Amino acid sequence: MPYRRDIEGLRALAVIAVIAYHLKFPGISGGYVGVDVFFVISGFLITSLLINERLHTGGISLREFYARRIRRLLPISTVVLLVTALVGFLVMNPLDWRDLGREIAAAALFASNLEFAAQGTDYLTSTLTPSPVQHYWSLSVEEQFYLLWPALILLGTTRALSVRGRVAAIMTALIALSFTASVILTPTQGAWSYFGLHTRAWELGLGALLAALSPQLARLPSWICMPMASLGLVGILTAVLTFSETTVFPGSAASLPVLGTALVLAAGTRAAHSATANPQARETSGYWILSPQWILERGWMQWIGARSYSLYLWHWPVIILGQIALERYLPGQAWGPLHGLSALLLTVLLSEAGFRLIENPIRRSTGLRFVPRRSYVLGLALMVLALGTAGGIGTLRSDLTTGVIAATPDSIVTTVHSTEPDRPVAVSTTAPTGPTTGSGTATGSTQPEPEPIELMPVDMSETPPLPAVVAALSTAAVPDNLRPSLRQAAGDLGEAYTSGCQQYFAVSVRTDCIYGDPAGTHTMALWGDSHASQWFAALDQIARERNWRLLVITQGGCPVIDVMTFNRQAGQMFTHCRPWRASVREYLRSENVDVVILSQYYALLNSSGQGAIPASAWSEHLPELLDSLRADGIEPVVMGDSPDPSQNAPACLAANKFSPSVCNPGRGIRAERLLRVTAAITEVTTPRRVSLVRPDRWLCVEDQCPVIVGNLLVYRDEHHLSNTIVEWLTPAVSEILGPVLDAVARMDR
Repeated sequence: MPYRRDIEGLRALAVIAVIAYHLKFPGISGGYVGVDVFFVISGFLITSLLINERLHTGGISLREFYARRIRRLLPISTVVLLVTALVGFLVMNPLDWRDLGREIAAAALFASNLEFAAQGTDYLTSTLTPSPVQHYWSLSVEEQFYLLWPALILLGTTRALSVRGRVAAIMTALIALSFTASVILTPTQGAWSYFGLHTRAWELGLGALLAALSPQLARLPSWICMPMASLGLVGILTAVLTFSETTVFPGSAASLPVLGTALVLAAGTRAAHSATANPQARETSGYWILSPQWILERGWMQWIGARSYSLYLWHWPVIILGQIALERYLPGQAWGPLHGLSALLLTVLLSEAGFRLIENPIRRSTGLRFVPRRSYVLGLALMVLALGTAGGIGTLRSDLTTGVIAATPDSIVTTVHSTEPDRPVAVSTTAPTGPTTGSGTATGSTQPEPEPIELMPVDMSETPPLPAVVAALSTAAVPDNLRPSLRQAAGDLGEAYTSGCQQYFAVSVRTDCIYGDPAGTHTMALWGDSHASQWFAALDQIARERNWRLLVITQGGCPVIDVMTFNRQAGQMFTHCRPWRASVREYLRSENVDVVILSQYYALLNSSGQGAIPASAWSEHLPELLDSLRADGIEPVVMGDSPDPSQNAPACLAANKFSPSVCNPGRGIRAERLLRVTAAITEVTTPRRVSLVRPDRWLCVEDQCPVIVGNLLVYRDEHHLSNTIVEWLTPAVSEILGPVLDAVARMDR
């Protein structure tokens, strides 16, 4: 097949878009579509080679095909994995080594897409540091496709009258099935749709279809090729410049860059065949100079395109490890344009070295090309080397001991405050309000009305700091008897998680998550996201002590107020939260819930601006929620958010074991957000006499919130409380919530 300079230019465009997106170049909000451009190109080139081999030899040598793939892909990809492992060992937090080892192993086995799809559907991984090998997912998709595709062509075209016609028919069916799956599944299964072969195969398949139709494309009228290519290039650039993280992708949105790439390739097929017949005519034509192919074939685009594979492999670990190193060695210094420029320069240098010293020499080696088994030996050796490195870094353990043993903090004693002690709040009661007879009918007799039951909403504005928390501000080292340990922190979860009651991507409520006293006559519900689930241990004990039922109704990333959220880890808008909230309200009514505890993370992202849900949204949506709950006969209690550290607390402590105070949440954007939202909620709850619980009153002293109290770890990750600290706080929670529950219970007597 003729050499296609326009394809090299398309590769350059794709890798420029991806790198610019990851470096956060202004305006390149959809640069991730460069991967889709790569998919179409790959499908076109590989299928062209396979069809040509089938037509000229009558068969397809699978041994030669996979030997070529090994020489092309494995040497440089393995070198990048090894360098990433070494640098990761030097700059990454020791607590991340195990995850890095697992992810490198997945990359070496071309299973990265499965690893990261699983992480994207696991809410417990939502705060993990981005993996420096996450970009290997696209290589995994391609290689999984090519694991089956050559054999499918060979078998599918057996005894076919037209090899190209049969391949085109197979690809048409594959494209239809895969594209349909992408459109249907992307809104509800974002991570698996983004990383999955089943929803990406159509992009490779469209390139394969173009390869099958090459003879027809070569006969396209010349007058149509330039507008075709121009339209295709505009489609790609439109996606690069207008798509963003909130675009529902891939789904139907992927058709814009994919079809754009297909149009450029189709137009270029006609141009390539014309150039083969008369190369001078094309280059001297003013008409040709105006076409997109002319732009794609410029020398600098050819230089970038030839190195696009190395550029793609190197850029992501350079960026991620560079950011980690900056945070570790220059804490407090933000990643800025100068750092991005340095990362870009280093990427180019590494790519040029890899292209000249590894890619080309091995790909062109006659000793490997003419003896395929040597390629397999090389591939096996490289894979074993990568897996061995992954296993080694995954089992490394650094010394986290300090020689310090801390005492367990004393039990908690707190005081309850009402908003207006002299004016307690009266709430509705089921007691009769007028004179009745024994049968319940009204009579003219006068009977004393029952004394009204009064509910006094709690106010923690004057709650003093806990003595153990005050003492914790002087903690000088991470104690060796820390509970949970830094390595076990991520798994320090309540039963709401271990039982599966913490939902994710659900559109309806689980109705079997009943705790406390299942036979209780009164019911309390815990409704919210993972920041509600973190209070399960305390609420379950409180419910059992008072013989209340406890319904656990929690889902990761779903707020209690009616706001559409976006999740970066899953890469999608959480449209499922709205029907789930409707299901929650119906469930609360059907279970005759008496009290509902409302809690959520204040940093959930608003889908419209990709920033944290603003305080104004609480002012707008919370009143309606509280009023409608009371209209249903349900007393709401708002559980405020816990302090939000600026980084993963266990990881920070592992890197600062003799200066743990640097990990404490304090002044900053997150602390200001907590204050703003709390103030907005207070303005809503105070006039309605709704109780507002303030965890920051327990966990902080003014603006300092220690991450260790005695020998207890406060946070299990970047912002969730450990189950251990919640168990310790249970007496404080009980003293605040107990009077509310007791008053509601007396109302029904």
